[in-house]
Amino acid sequence: MAGVETERAAPGAPVATLLPGRGYGPQAPLLYYTRMLLQGRGWTVRTVHWERVPGLDPADPVAVAAVAEELLDGADPARDLVVGKSLGSLALPAAAERGLPGIWLTPLLGVEAVRRAAARAPGATLLIGGAPPTRTGTAPRPPPPVPRCTRCRVPTTPSSAPAT
Repeated sequence: MAGVETERAAPGAPVATLLPGRGYGPQAPLLYYTRMLLQGRGWTVRTVHWERVPGLDPADPVAVAAVAEELLDGADPARDLVVGKSLGSLALPAAAERGLPGIWLTPLLGVEAVRRAAARAPGATLLIGGAPPTRTGTAPRPPPPVPRCTRCRVPTTPSSAPAT
């Protein structure tokens, strides 16, 4: 698929799909170091570059979710992984539907489909986020309600504001 960079490991290696944020690309620290760690452990890493996907408007959550769903077709929940940052968490419904484990960095829990999917995500799911600052930046607002999922880990931090 156009807009996806694949760094191959050995044949049959597990595959990690990295879905960046809108303004937080794969070159930024969270995803850069995640990619390096996975590659160092023998994973094939597929990285999406939203701006290179022909005809995609990253401001259209339905279109972003459709691209993510296409990317995850054929993924194997026994060996593959999804890592999504902010905008990339729009793939959480497709990942949960397929039983794929995932790491979701500042997931968009204010989006109902993402919150519902987080609640049914498989056990090997990690949601990491926090309370966004107020418009003035002086005090944190309460975060969106954390999904009631008994199988995933949900740590929060006061300073990890969601960014798309």
